[in-house]
Amino acid sequence: MRLKLDGLFWGGILILLGVLFFLQAAGFIKDVFGWFWPIMLMLLGLFVLAGVFWPGAARMGGVKALVSLDENAKSARIDLDFGASSLWVSGGAQPGTLVYGTSGTALEVKSHLAGDVQEVDLDAGPSFLPFLGSASGSWDFQLSDSIPLTLDVDAGASSMTFDLADLPVQEIRVDGGASTINLTLPKSSNCRVKMNMGAATINITVPEGVEMRLGMDGMMSLNIDEKRFSHVGSFYQTGGYDSAQTRVDVDLDGGASTVTVS
Repeated sequence: MRLKLDGLFWGGILILLGVLFFLQAAGFIKDVFGWFWPIMLMLLGLFVLAGVFWPGAARMGGVKALVSLDENAKSARIDLDFGASSLWVSGGAQPGTLVYGTSGTALEVKSHLAGDVQEVDLDAGPSFLPFLGSASGSWDFQLSDSIPLTLDVDAGASSMTFDLADLPVQEIRVDGGASTINLTLPKSSNCRVKMNMGAATINITVPEGVEMRLGMDGMMSLNIDEKRFSHVGSFYQTGGYDSAQTRVDVDLDGGASTVTVS
C-alpha cells in the first residue's frame, strides 16, 4: 500500500505545534518556535529520505490532462519555465489534449487563445522538492501531434530529454545553465533548434531520413559521424540537406560544452 506521506507530513506538523504549545502552557518550555524549527528541519530531512526509499510517495500530484486542445487553434506555442529539474517532453497526448503529464503543487499552468494560436505557459520550480515537486520526481509531458508546435524552454541546471521524433515541432528554443540535454529531432517537419547553454552535455539524435545542418558558436567539443555529416564552411550537414523539402537547422551557442550528434 502506497504511503500517503504528504498527509503524514502536514499532520505531523500540526501535531508538533499542538504538543509544543501544550508544553509551553504547562510551563515546561518558554519558546515554542525555538523548539519548532529544529524539529521541523529534522522532520523535513526524514521526509526527503522517505522520498529516496519510496520514490514518488513523498510528493503530491499525479498524471493528468493539463491543457485541453482548443478546437479553434491551428498551432500552439508552449513555454516551459523550470528551475533545477528533470524534464521529459515527448509525443503521445490523448486526443483533444494539448499537454498531458505530471502535475504538482509547484506547477502553474496557463492557457489562452491568441488569434488561432493556443499559447500555454508551464511554470514550475525544482522537480525534486518534497510536497512541491512532481509525483514522479521528474516533470514529464506528452504533447499533441495534431497541430504545429513551438517550444520555448527556460531551465536552470537540469536534465532534459526532448523526444520530438513524432511531433510536428517547427521551432524549439532552449536556454539553460549547466545541463544534460538529450534531443531527438522531428522526423517529418521543418524545424529550427536554437540552444543557448552554459557548460552542457548535448546529445542530438538525427533519425534516418532527416536532413540536418548544425552550426555552433562557443567553446564546444564535437563528436559527430563524419561519414554522414560533411563539414561545409562553418556548418556540419547531411548530404541531402541542400535539396531537401523537409529539414532541420540546429544552432548551438554556449560555454564549454560537449556535443554528440548521431
